[in-house]
Amino acid sequence: MNGIRWVAAASIFVGSLVSGSAQDASSDEARSLLSNLTAFYRGLEAMQVDGELIISMGEPGKAQVIQSMEQTVRLNRPGQYGLTTIGVGSFLAMPSVYMNAGKATIVIDPKRLIQKEGVKSVPELYQSPDLGYSNDASGNVLLDQSLALTFLNKLLFKELGGNWQADLKEVKLAGEEKVGEQHATRLVVSTETQQFGKPAKMDITLWIQKGDQPFLLALEPDMSTLFPQEEGHPKTNLIMMCRWKNYDVKPTFLASHFAPPDLGDDVTVLPNVEAMMRDQTAEENPALELTGAAAPEFEFPLLGGGQAKLSDWKGSVVVLGFWAAMLGEESSYLGVLHEVNRKLHERGVQLLSVNLGDTSEVASAYLKRGSWNIPVALDTQQSAMKSYKVRSIPQTVVVGKNGEVIQVHVGTDEAFEEELIAEITRLVDDNAAAPATPE
Repeated sequence: MNGIRWVAAASIFVGSLVSGSAQDASSDEARSLLSNLTAFYRGLEAMQVDGELIISMGEPGKAQVIQSMEQTVRLNRPGQYGLTTIGVGSFLAMPSVYMNAGKATIVIDPKRLIQKEGVKSVPELYQSPDLGYSNDASGNVLLDQSLALTFLNKLLFKELGGNWQADLKEVKLAGEEKVGEQHATRLVVSTETQQFGKPAKMDITLWIQKGDQPFLLALEPDMSTLFPQEEGHPKTNLIMMCRWKNYDVKPTFLASHFAPPDLGDDVTVLPNVEAMMRDQTAEENPALELTGAAAPEFEFPLLGGGQAKLSDWKGSVVVLGFWAAMLGEESSYLGVLHEVNRKLHERGVQLLSVNLGDTSEVASAYLKRGSWNIPVALDTQQSAMKSYKVRSIPQTVVVGKNGEVIQVHVGTDEAFEEELIAEITRLVDDNAAAPATPE
């Protein structure tokens, strides 16, 4: 699992469904259709459906597919649930899920899974902190990666959706269209989210099958307003299309539909998400292999002007903090770097926060929100992410006076700031670690 992928999902997909209070009711007919849609789904005792998610990114007319994912959802209320995921791409990493007889299994990858006893319903599965639920993200950071699945769950389960349609800012009919062979009513709903600390409106187009079975056939969010355009650069947009097909509300299930596949004898069984993160950090993060090696050279433009070149600081302790705005509002990581810079800069420590891929406007907005005064290098092509083997953020690399990597920290905890400052202070005071003076 790639840590950046999980964070992205939490900030984009879960956050995009956090609505403000309703304002003017725009269309009684449209809202009535949404109410009927919700009542229909919550009345289903069993269901099987296939889903498809395609994500493209790029300039208008030049967008390329970066994710193609297929899912099959099987539900037999209250305690049987199966989510089989097959996908390729680098943007998301969705697990498969199996629940039966009070045991939930989340298959993270072919050799790693999480298991928890005492999970008796799908809402319990999605709202369990051990299985990925986060108050900060207002959702499950493992299972809410697909907007289509998140939306489907809001329809199916009151505990996960409540009266979700009442919180929409606007609802309007947008005509009728065919989705495949099905005739559908097209609706546009508007929700309010937070993007980089500021309110942002997002429209989501829904296609609802006409007739007695108002299945949700497709949805497409308009994410163009969530990604600001940098002056002088072409607009880059994220395009997402979600489709549901092959609905069956009277399925014949087998026991194998709700049982995880046989992954072999060397599979690692973990009790919760925290254990999964520790396991991945210890065994899978290649950045830890940098310790003792020469720190990779780089040269990037600084936010606000100028250049940053690592080799210019040889002979000093250097602290590199890798981050992106996708860390979300709850992150205090840049606050930690701010304190390191404030307390140790006059002692010769060179701190540089390396932003991975955001535009200068996005990075500036993120810094202003926290009033953080730190130098920021813009790695717009994410080349440092490759050379420093960044798989999850935040990542902190401490470089010694001789230009070698002394320590790599992946993630943070409550004691991180205090421990990092103490670690750097020891390096500053260790004169023996200074490079020899050239003859």
